Amino acid sequence: MRRALLLGLLLSGCRKEATPAELLLSQVKQALADRDARLRSYHLVAVTKEGEAQATHAFFFRSPNQLRAVVAAPTPLEWSFDGTRLFQLQSETKTFSTFELKLPPAKASIFLHSTFSPFVPEGFRAPLMPAKGVSATRVTHPMGPEAVELKLSPGEGVTVTWVLRWPTADFLERRTQAGAGTGELKVEAEHCDAALKLCVPRRAAQYVDGQRQVTTELTTLELNLELPAEAFTPAVPAGWTRETRQVVED
Repeated sequence: MRRALLLGLLLSGCRKEATPAELLLSQVKQALADRDARLRSYHLVAVTKEGEAQATHAFFFRSPNQLRAVVAAPTPLEWSFDGTRLFQLQSETKTFSTFELKLPPAKASIFLHSTFSPFVPEGFRAPLMPAKGVSATRVTHPMGPEAVELKLSPGEGVTVTWVLRWPTADFLERRTQAGAGTGELKVEAEHCDAALKLCVPRRAAQYVDGQRQVTTELTTLELNLELPAEAFTPAVPAGWTRETRQVVED
């Protein structure tokens, strides 16, 4: 027993202590997880403008994993995920498609993220980051004043940086550096909820090499509202063609 105790003490003494940067990254991940846990549901209507072009869509989220996006303009389209199946409604062709996800959980999560990310403004969910290769640094920011930068390099010559207010982990900015090109997404106006102790973007602008390109503004925003589970399983409209597909690994 004494040998086991001695071995345990020796092993504990050999454990590497976390560096300040590693400790900060752990704290940021926990803050993001806590933030996601508080924001259980939301409904928004977004108007996106690029030059003279304009698009409008609504988005609904219900924790843990029910999502619905309804595009009103320029082309009506709806995507909905009820936690198991993915649905697509195309008004132009009157086609109702059901997608069965035959994917491992990790790949299913990535597939859903790519499907719905165009409709979810940055700052409503935690950034999708790999388990390794992310660094965290304390910085200052005009909308902070305290903030944290999360930085990763997903590919050669590419760097993505998120800036979050600290310690609430509210999204403030995202920068993408790819070679000589730079893309930025900046929050210009926020909606803050004192009860939830968080802020979400109300208006954000995208820049390419310093030039303003796209602006997204929320005209409707509801946080932690009651959304029934059945709202994410759409009914087949009368007279529409119904089809079923499977999403499988390549």
